[in-house]
Amino acid sequence: MNNPGKEQKPRENSIWPYTTHLFTAPFDFFDRGRMPVDVSARYSVETAPYTRREHDTEIVRLKHLKGMQTYYHIQSYILTPRITFTVGLYDNPKEYADQEPPIGQVIGSQHVGYDETVIGTSQAYYYHQDRLLVLWEAYLHTHFTFTEHKKKTGDPNLRLLWTNIEHFLTLLNSYWWTLIN
Repeated sequence: MNNPGKEQKPRENSIWPYTTHLFTAPFDFFDRGRMPVDVSARYSVETAPYTRREHDTEIVRLKHLKGMQTYYHIQSYILTPRITFTVGLYDNPKEYADQEPPIGQVIGSQHVGYDETVIGTSQAYYYHQDRLLVLWEAYLHTHFTFTEHKKKTGDPNLRLLWTNIEHFLTLLNSYWWTLIN
């Protein structure tokens, strides 16, 4: 993530036009012997003018009531292999599927690509006139969290997600800021 402007990978015909790598960490959910997996992000960016009234509030107070804001919607994901199996069924059907003997056997398998398994979501706003980045949320879906760490110290992967999203958006906004000034 040294140069986020160069790192964007546009994807055609997608509501998620950009992707980037965030971090590498182990996840209990994936049966990979606690081997680290790459966490990437697919994201969309929308810039539009905004107008606020005096009593409208943001998490922090905006200095400018009018200006441009950029909205970031980010989904964190892990690439998981898509595998298809061919099963040969035996000639004698069983009355119930969970009875012995087996109904057939795997006679072939094929790796046919990868799926983007979404593990979390993040949202942020950047207010151009105030040069203010507000990270609204960055979380992992419940089944991708470390249950043994949750109650004691917090989830280390959630901490990694939050800090890497923060870092990525900060680099991205400072890069774009230098382009327009």
